[in-house]
Amino acid sequence: DLDCPVGTLVLALEDGTVTDVRDSEKVSGIDVRNFFKWNQVTVQQSDGTWAEYVHIQTGSASARVSVGDKVRRGQPLCCSGNVGFCPTAHST
Repeated sequence: DLDCPVGTLVLALEDGTVTDVRDSEKVSGIDVRNFFKWNQVTVQQSDGTWAEYVHIQTGSASARVSVGDKVRRGQPLCCSGNVGFCPTAHST
């Protein structure tokens, strides 16, 4: 996990394909009810590994990609947030 202010651009680690985008959850805080309520962008990287960018902001202001999009290393994917089981703003 990387601490950063809410709204910080999160960049792709490697080239790949977006396989999942979830950006509708709104809850946050250290509460067991928030364990599986995060937002995320998932990328299958060109080397076959996966990267999950979780706890991102809610809604269209965050996710900058859609499922099926091809992404390049360093491309903005989303904005960091504090959604889900999360004590402080960060991206994973």
